[in-house]
Amino acid sequence: HLVAGTSTSGLFMKKAGRVGDSPIIGSGLYADSSIGAASATGLGEDLMKGVVSYEVVRLMGTGMSPQEACEKVTFDLDKKLIERRGIAGDISIVAINTDGDWGAAANIDTFSFSVATATQKNTVYTTKRVGDKMVHEEASQEWLEDYLTERMKPLEEK
Repeated sequence: HLVAGTSTSGLFMKKAGRVGDSPIIGSGLYADSSIGAASATGLGEDLMKGVVSYEVVRLMGTGMSPQEACEKVTFDLDKKLIERRGIAGDISIVAINTDGDWGAAANIDTFSFSVATATQKNTVYTTKRVGDKMVHEEASQEWLEDYLTERMKPLEEK
């Protein structure tokens, strides 16, 4: 059985009544135990326009690898939004298929994610776009320490 999970950080200063992509099945998350699962993060309003998690799983069902499906959905939606209104919000997607193959893509400078499977220990990766492909690298100890330091520092008053 496969499941997909996601959570929301909540958009700062969001309008009352705003619903992001997290609770929208197919946008923030989607799973089909016969194909695979996907989860997305970023600007919910843009993720919903592409129903990105569903679309990744659907493409995996046609034979695409999780990596190919994540790249296609991310890059296509990014291009479409830029053509439509000149800008695209953050789009990041991770996916896994029933064989345990995984993929990730994003339209931001560097996206981090972790993977753990029956055959792979929990590993943190960073990924960035190079041309029309994503390049994944295992996060270094220095990167992990910097990440934790940045997120654990006290808030500064302005």
